[in-house]
Amino acid sequence: MRRPLGYVLAWLLATVVAVTGSWVGLQPLLAATSPELPPRLSASQLREAVPPPSPTARDATPTESPSESPTPAPSPTPTPTPDATDPPEPPPPQPMLPATSEWRELDDGRTMERTFIVRGGEVTFHVNRREVRVVEHTANPGYEVAVNRWSRSSLILSFESVEQTSRIWVMWRDGPYAEVTETV
Repeated sequence: MRRPLGYVLAWLLATVVAVTGSWVGLQPLLAATSPELPPRLSASQLREAVPPPSPTARDATPTESPSESPTPAPSPTPTPTPDATDPPEPPPPQPMLPATSEWRELDDGRTMERTFIVRGGEVTFHVNRREVRVVEHTANPGYEVAVNRWSRSSLILSFESVEQTSRIWVMWRDGPYAEVTETV
């Protein structure tokens, strides 16, 4: 009876270690590919964030009791509404970005080049089956550049600002491959 129980406990321990190791190993990948989530708010924080309801004309007139005779209500005079209650103007439309280039073969016949233009800036990559390189990058005002290399043949370049992140993941996968992500 002790031997089978020992095997079960050893299997259980190995499983827990494997799952924990996988979870810890995936955290950097999940953090790099997931958009930043806003902080969660409690119910009291949500109540504070909502503006108080404005009084309506019905709420402003006195209530009548059954014993009193109704008196004509004075006609309401229009009052100018303050700017704070005006609905906010919609934001200006986002400018259309120029199309990014296509992959083109360089003179050596093995390396491909492509320029990506995203909201955060512009970046040019050289890719071949052995290596992915950033040739040049230019961040737009308010953006910072971060490069995360996963291997010689895979990297992510991010243009990050307070409001938005533009990510370009480039790798060699039976040819040049790229994924572009824009998060707000």
